[in-house]
Amino acid sequence: MRIASSNWRLLLDRSVVIPFARRFAHPKGRAHEVISSFSPYCVGAILDVGAGASAQTLKNHFGSRYEALDFSKSYKLKNEEQSEALRHVVDPQGDVSRLPFSDRSYDTVICLDVLEHVDDIHTLYDELFRIARRFVIVSLPNNWPRFCWSFLVGRNITHYAGYGLGAMPQAPGHRHKHFFNLEEGGDFLVGRLPPDFVCRNLEFRFEHGSDGILASCPVVSRYARQIGKAKRVDFVARFGSFGIFAWLVAKSAYFPFRIVDAGISASVYGWGARSRFYNLFCRQTWGIFERV
Repeated sequence: MRIASSNWRLLLDRSVVIPFARRFAHPKGRAHEVISSFSPYCVGAILDVGAGASAQTLKNHFGSRYEALDFSKSYKLKNEEQSEALRHVVDPQGDVSRLPFSDRSYDTVICLDVLEHVDDIHTLYDELFRIARRFVIVSLPNNWPRFCWSFLVGRNITHYAGYGLGAMPQAPGHRHKHFFNLEEGGDFLVGRLPPDFVCRNLEFRFEHGSDGILASCPVVSRYARQIGKAKRVDFVARFGSFGIFAWLVAKSAYFPFRIVDAGISASVYGWGARSRFYNLFCRQTWGIFERV
């Protein structure tokens, strides 16, 4: 059934107030999220719009049927192999909202946390559906999480990269042109669908270790994220034979902290206010759309 823009909020689950009931983003990033969660939708020839450094990971997984496009030499590229994974490069000085492909050129079109970086977000979103033969996979960030801490302090202590107004201009691939919350992102993704597409799935992903009031505090958020994401093999790789002991100590201290944080977060933002809870803590919106 097509999800109408007026009722997509029904998908917000009250149970996410409890940490183990939430869908978490993949610790290694959006490329791994596609591979682990959305591979069944990645059929046929694939175009990744605004791929950046994700191109190398997805190219290695999907092989020759995967092609990547970016709008410049992305600031995220760290080595020549990542750069070579980009097959199409669009001039950032031109109109990047218009894609140089004919209608229905690719079976699947992917666009991961890219739309917020372009001036004409609506046109580029329409272009994804124009060139897609079957599936479109889009992710958008939620810009609100942690911002409440800046308001409490009275200055910006949470949003630096990609936001604000600095003395020097930010790189084109780094700068966010649009600031929106989860509700606005959901309304945009579903409400602007072409008439020949349906929304197969709309999912919301939290980030490990920063999905609660205490854990989102800038003083502890970095450590909460690292410990929340880290697995035993990560500790062993970093600390050697001492890693298992370090992992047990870290997780033992982390668990009661999370229990307390869950109680505080639930009592303040949880039951009966799903959109408020998501807007403050949920980091990613994922939309899966199919041509019918």
